[in-house]
Amino acid sequence: MNPEKSETYYNLGNAYCVVNKFAEAILVYKKSIELDSYNPPAFYNLGNAYYMLGQYDNSINSYQMALKRKPDSAQCYFNLATAYNDKGDKKQAAHHFRTSLRFDDANPEAYYELGLLFMHSDQPDERDGAKKALTKALELNPGHAKAQTAF
Repeated sequence: MNPEKSETYYNLGNAYCVVNKFAEAILVYKKSIELDSYNPPAFYNLGNAYYMLGQYDNSINSYQMALKRKPDSAQCYFNLATAYNDKGDKKQAAHHFRTSLRFDDANPEAYYELGLLFMHSDQPDERDGAKKALTKALELNPGHAKAQTAF
């Protein structure tokens, strides 16, 4: 294992992402992970690259691997929730948005996304929670335009 070389591949993956070359980023993130299998940021960014290509299952797997290595990452839970949401698994999305908020309860975007999920739920108690979540998003960010219009 050569973590220094792993970091080089990780940085190259980040550079590929900046220029929207996500397939190339995936290859070098995988190489970074191969050289240093305990690398939460590489798994996280690998998940982001897969997500940008619409490969939600791979994205979810990568985020889960990152969370095994860094289980307190609110942003990783948020991205995991977003991938589940875009995949159509609303139950898992809501679960992971809530988990994200346990680690960072000041994230207006997580409250907003959770509020949207609740608005479209067939569960009455969740529909009631939609207003609460959206209100919290606005408390944290009064200028949150999407939350203002969601009611």
